[in-house]
Amino acid sequence: MKPFELFCACLPGIEYMLAAEMTNLGLGTVTPEPGGVTFAGHKNAIYRANLELGLCSHVLLRLGRFHARGLPHLLRKTATLPWENFLKPGEPVAIRVMCRKSKLYHSGAVEQRVRLGIFERLHDMPPMPKKDGQATVHVRIVDDECTLSYDTTGTPLWRRGWKEDVRKAPLREDLARALILASGWDRKSPLIDPLTGSGTVVIEAATMARQLAPGRKRSFLFETSPLLDTKRWQQVRDAATERELTTASPIFGSDRDAGAIKAAGANAERAGVAGDIEFACTSLSESPGLCGTPAVGELGFVVTNPPYGHRIPDKDGLISLYQKLGHMVGELPGRWTLALLSTNRRLAHKVGMPMQREFLTDHGGLKVNAFRYAPTA
Repeated sequence: MKPFELFCACLPGIEYMLAAEMTNLGLGTVTPEPGGVTFAGHKNAIYRANLELGLCSHVLLRLGRFHARGLPHLLRKTATLPWENFLKPGEPVAIRVMCRKSKLYHSGAVEQRVRLGIFERLHDMPPMPKKDGQATVHVRIVDDECTLSYDTTGTPLWRRGWKEDVRKAPLREDLARALILASGWDRKSPLIDPLTGSGTVVIEAATMARQLAPGRKRSFLFETSPLLDTKRWQQVRDAATERELTTASPIFGSDRDAGAIKAAGANAERAGVAGDIEFACTSLSESPGLCGTPAVGELGFVVTNPPYGHRIPDKDGLISLYQKLGHMVGELPGRWTLALLSTNRRLAHKVGMPMQREFLTDHGGLKVNAFRYAPTA
């Protein structure tokens, strides 16, 4: 059987990191492109990508690609595609349309023709979905070139299934993982987040250290589609479970907000890593590991997502926070790496260290930089 053409979507700016993650999983030849990474594979590849990739947001199966000359042509081409291999008769289907620089610019008309094309193929009109998490078809028309894709994922993969309680400005799990990877953390040395909020960074770190599949706590759209082979899917899950480790390196998360620490602990419990993280409700100056107790060795990583300043009126206090963070990292014995996210390059450099930008991406409508300071030997 010919392999499917697949596309793993991700945050802009981290495509190369996702490609490396996919290569490490053994998903074959991968090709980064804006917004994600293409590859080819059979059902097992779809299952593994959804279950085991931490930087991917959706795994799309590309059904067809053609020049869209007009609405009648779009309908005819849509009707030639094998929808019966992915959709069930009578199943509600959401159709997401994006048109840019094309003769076909009316998204409503495009959606209608694609829905009619599916009807002609299945002899059954797919109803509109009444809730999220149902079958989704993506239509992308750019420069009159149309790509139709089936979403095998559903709810974005960065929603791992364990975060029920969040604080203000929650950090996405895929962005937290990208920051950890950009830091160069070896998954053996201590890792500290002294501004942990709801615990996203330290929970992702514990998951990585123990080789836990990011999607182990959630479900996927392919599980309710004709793509599901129950036996093969269980084999993929079992293989991922066999690769898990029982312990993690020392990981510390602290925050002065008692509510945030309570939420972080509950999130870690649901994620199955509560025993791998030491949480504390304390100020930055007394953060475990960062303040010198407990002793954490001469090689480690501080990875954090400090406030950006968009919601905090006290700019002087924010500058002091960054300065304090840099001072405390600089006072640690040995070689400690600092990695952080910030929308403001000048603010990031208030830590007093030569920070290098590792990537630039979008988060919550903001352009966010990942900065890193790594001491030389």
